[in-house]
Amino acid sequence: MAPPESRIRVTKLVVVMALLAAAQVATAATVVTASTDPLEPAKASIRLKDYAGAATKLAGLVQAGNPQAQYLLGTIYLAGLAPAPDEARARQLFETAAVKGEPRAAYAMAALLATDDPPDPVNARKWLEKAAAAGDLSARELVKRGALPLEFRPQDELKDDASRLAALLKAADRNDSATLAALATPALVTATDQFGRTVLHYAAANGGAESVNILLARGAKSAADRFGVTPLMLAAAAQKPQACELLLKAKANLTVVDKTGSTALFYSARFGRLPQAQQLIDAGADLNTRNTGGWTAVDFALQPEARPVADFLRSKGAVVSRHAKYVTSRPLGDILRPAPGTPDAYAGWPDIAVAASRNDPAQLNAMLARGADANATAPTGQTALLVAIESGSAQTVAALLDAGANPARGSNSGATPLAAAVRRGDPTIVQALLSHKADVNAHAASELPPLIAAVAAGNGVIALQLLGAGANPNVKDDHGNTALILASAQDQAQIVGQLLKAKADPGVADTAGRVALWHASCNDHAEIVSLLLQDGAAVDAVDGEGSTALFCAAARGHLATVDRLVRGGATVKARNKAGDTALILAAGAGHADVTRRLVSASDPNVQNRYGDTALIRAAQSGQVDVVKALLEAGASRALHNRDGVDAADAAKARGFTSILSLLERG
Repeated sequence: MAPPESRIRVTKLVVVMALLAAAQVATAATVVTASTDPLEPAKASIRLKDYAGAATKLAGLVQAGNPQAQYLLGTIYLAGLAPAPDEARARQLFETAAVKGEPRAAYAMAALLATDDPPDPVNARKWLEKAAAAGDLSARELVKRGALPLEFRPQDELKDDASRLAALLKAADRNDSATLAALATPALVTATDQFGRTVLHYAAANGGAESVNILLARGAKSAADRFGVTPLMLAAAAQKPQACELLLKAKANLTVVDKTGSTALFYSARFGRLPQAQQLIDAGADLNTRNTGGWTAVDFALQPEARPVADFLRSKGAVVSRHAKYVTSRPLGDILRPAPGTPDAYAGWPDIAVAASRNDPAQLNAMLARGADANATAPTGQTALLVAIESGSAQTVAALLDAGANPARGSNSGATPLAAAVRRGDPTIVQALLSHKADVNAHAASELPPLIAAVAAGNGVIALQLLGAGANPNVKDDHGNTALILASAQDQAQIVGQLLKAKADPGVADTAGRVALWHASCNDHAEIVSLLLQDGAAVDAVDGEGSTALFCAAARGHLATVDRLVRGGATVKARNKAGDTALILAAGAGHADVTRRLVSASDPNVQNRYGDTALIRAAQSGQVDVVKALLEAGASRALHNRDGVDAADAAKARGFTSILSLLERG
C-alpha cells in the first residue's frame, strides 16, 4: 500500500536528518574527534554514499546499545538506503534511542506520529517535548509555538552540497516532488553525478511530470551526459510520456545525438514508445536521420514489441534502411545487429541473450530450435535466463527452462534467478522456476532470502508459492527479521496464517529482541495478535529494553489490542528496564481508554526509575480524562519523582490549569 503524501514527506525529512548526522563529527553538547567517535566509520561510509557499508558498521554499535547508532540506522531503514524500507524496524530503533536521550530520535518519533494516518498528536507532542528537553533546538521552537513537526524542510537540515545532491537525485528517480521542491536550487539542478547526468536526467527517465515541471522552473536544461544522452532521450524511452511532452514544450533540442549518433526519436522507437514518437514528430523530429551505423529510427522499431511505432513512422514517410531490409528478410531468430565497426549496445552478447531481453518468445524459440545454448551468458555475467527474468517475459523464461537453462546459476554480480523473479514480483515466473526444481531457499549473499523478500514486498501470492514449495519459514534477514515478524508488522494476516501452518516459530526475535507478537501489537493488528496467541506465542516475551507487547500497545493507545493481550494472560504489573509499567506508558501518552482498562489490574502508585508515577506522567501529558481515571482508582497526589516534582508541579509547569485545579481539590 502506497504511503500517504505526509508519510512520504516525513520519510524524506528523517533521511535528511540521517545524512546530517552522518556529516557531523560533534553533537550539540559534546565535541568528539574523529579518532574517538565510534560512529565515524559509519559516518564516513554515508559521506561516500556507501549506505550498505554504513548499515553494517552501525549494526554492532546498535547491539551494544549506542543510541546515536540506533538513530542513524533507523533513518537508513526508513529511507530504504541500504536494505528494503522497514518502517517498523526504524520506529523500534528511534524509540529505543529516544528513551536513552537521543534528541534527533525523539524528534523523528514526533514527526512520524504527527503524520501517521490517522495522526497521533498526543504521542507526537510527548516525543517532541522529549526532544526539546534533550536539547533539540527545532523541537524547542516547535514546543514554544505549540506546533508539531508537520512541515517538510530538508533544506534546513542537510548542510553539505554532496548530500543534498544525493538526496535530490534519489528524489528525482522516485518522482518525489516534495523533496525536489525543497532542495532544487539553481546550483544543484546543474550539478552532475559521476556520469555527467543531472537531476533532470533522473526525473526524465522516470517520466514524472511534476518533477520535470519543478526542475524546468528552477532553470534545469536538457544537457547531454558523458555519453551524449540528454533528458529528452531518456524521456522518449520512459514508460510515461508526460515528461517528454514537457521537455518539448521547453524547447529541448530535437537534433542532438548521442555517441552512437542516435536522436531522441531513436530512443522512442527502440523502446516502442508510440506517444513519445508522435510527440517528437509533431515537434519536428527528422524521420530519416541515420546514426553512425547507418540505421534510421524506424529500423529500431521493427522488433515485434515496437511494431506500432514502426507503422506510425512509416505512415509519416520514414524510410527503412538497406540494413534493416536485409535483416528482416533473414530467417526468424536472427538478431538485428549494427554494421561491423559501428557501435553496438549488445556488443559481445550472444544472440540468445539479446533475444531473451525482448518479449518475443517466437524469436527465442526459433533460436533454441536451431541449437542455441540456453545457458549462454552476456559479458556482464548474466545468463540468458536472468536476462529474461529481469525483462519480465514469463514465456521466454519458460522456453529457456524447458530448453535446459540452469535455474540455480547466478550472475557475476550475485543475482540468482529465483531471488530476481521474487524481486520483480511475477508469480508466473516464480512458478516456472519452482516447477523446474529451483532451490526455494537459495540466494546470493547480497540478496534477501526469497521468502523474506516476498513478504517484505507484501507479495502474498509469491510468499504462498514459496511456502508451498518448502521454503524455510524461520529464515532470517541480516537484521534478525523472520518472515513472520515482517508479515505481523505489515498486517499480512493471510501470510501469517500460512507461516504458522508451515511451523514458523513465533518465539524467534529480531536483533532488538522483539518477536512477531510485539510487532503485531505495536501496530494494532488485532487479527494477527489473535492468530499468534492461538498458536501459542508467549504473551509476556520481552525485548532488549524489557518491554512486552502490552507495553507498546498501551503506549500507542491500541485499546482493542491491549484488551486482547490482557485477556490472553499478559502480565499487567510487569515493568521494563526503565521501571515503567504499561499503565505509566498509557497515562503518559494520554490514552484515557487504555488507562481505564489497565488501572483496575495495576498499582497506580508504582514509580519508575526516575520516580514518575502514572499520575505524574498524566499531568505532564495534559489529558484531564486520564488524570480523573487515575484519581478515581486511588492514585496518590503526594508522590514526588527524583527531581522533587509531584503531579501538581508537572501540570503547573506546563500551564495545564484544569488539571492543576483537579489535583488541588483533593
